[in-house]
Amino acid sequence: MNLIIVGAGGHAQSWRKNIERHENWDIVGIVDTDTEKLDHASDLWNVDEDMVFTTISEAIRWGTYDIDVALITTPTPTHHLLATEALESGLNVILEKNMASTIEQGQELTKLAQSHPELCTAMGHQYRYRPNWWTLRQLLTSKECPIGKLSHIRGKIASYSGDARHGWRSWLRDIFAEDMMVHHIDCLRFCTNMEIIQIQAQVFRPKWSSWLASSTVFANLVLAPHGSECIKEDWVYCQYYGDWQTKGLLNDWEIDFRFYGSDGSLRLEPPTDKTNMLWEEADGYQLIGEQSGAKLKSYLDIKGKYASDSQIEIREIPKNSNIENRGSGYIDQAYILEQMYQGIKSKGKKQPTGNFEDSFKSFIVTRGAILSSRSGKSIWLPQYWLEPVDEPSNLKIV
Repeated sequence: MNLIIVGAGGHAQSWRKNIERHENWDIVGIVDTDTEKLDHASDLWNVDEDMVFTTISEAIRWGTYDIDVALITTPTPTHHLLATEALESGLNVILEKNMASTIEQGQELTKLAQSHPELCTAMGHQYRYRPNWWTLRQLLTSKECPIGKLSHIRGKIASYSGDARHGWRSWLRDIFAEDMMVHHIDCLRFCTNMEIIQIQAQVFRPKWSSWLASSTVFANLVLAPHGSECIKEDWVYCQYYGDWQTKGLLNDWEIDFRFYGSDGSLRLEPPTDKTNMLWEEADGYQLIGEQSGAKLKSYLDIKGKYASDSQIEIREIPKNSNIENRGSGYIDQAYILEQMYQGIKSKGKKQPTGNFEDSFKSFIVTRGAILSSRSGKSIWLPQYWLEPVDEPSNLKIV
């Protein structure tokens, strides 16, 4: 199938590696408003000279190839307009995160995708399709979950990303919340198979930081099984801390997620020794954003006759690369491409699991964090769903 890259920057290069490793995809054209890039696009991207354009509509009208997918890897503020143009032109769409700049734009894109069931959509939420998170999903959603009934979660992602941000991201007011946070939110939704229904957050910049925008998020989240949004007894609670201005780290990038249940905990732990290996390698893929050396472990209570006799059994859990048990051999971005390939063959009947409708519920959590921080109030997120759920007055969190 034929794909055009819309926005030939850094994100596009990341996708390029996975497109080239997938036997059913070819990059046939480049769209970018930077004409200097287009002057060299034919050689750099190995596409025909007459397949470089400044707009999607030009690529469709004047291109010499039939185009199946627009892969949009431009800055976030352009996503709403470009994805709308692509869908209305009859193209399937893969859209890099974040979905849009506002909740209203995200709602419009999701409704537009729903109005074209023959087309497939997917967000660039590739973290969920990695061994760590797929293995956690299998464990947490199993009837034989080793930790018993999940009750609460603590998650931390911390790094030091320099004294300043560069490029278009430097113009974002809340960089971490608008650019990185959605990956972890999406993974939490995916591995628990629950929805995040409420958020209370602080989004800020450390006093000493020279950044021009906020770099840090502290958030309290409430998750609920599907259909149990108003049943407080079914809720799961989560503390989330995300930061791009952390000093004093043992490693350059620290990821630490802990899932607590009635019988113990599951933990995605950072390495305990200093390492220069920043990113993990898995099945030939370099997983940007997954810390090299991170371990998935279970800590289970082994009860004795008396409380003083109880012990903890610690086990490292092997990571499963057979994402969604499909046996495709693909993970990460390549798995999104595989889902799109299968979905397009089905004429939209088999939508990617990370389609716009699903991904919108991850996106609004990041916007909810910003709204909560600015208002000083908790935000009931189902009010923004396409099928809204009202917050019961007797369940409001104080």
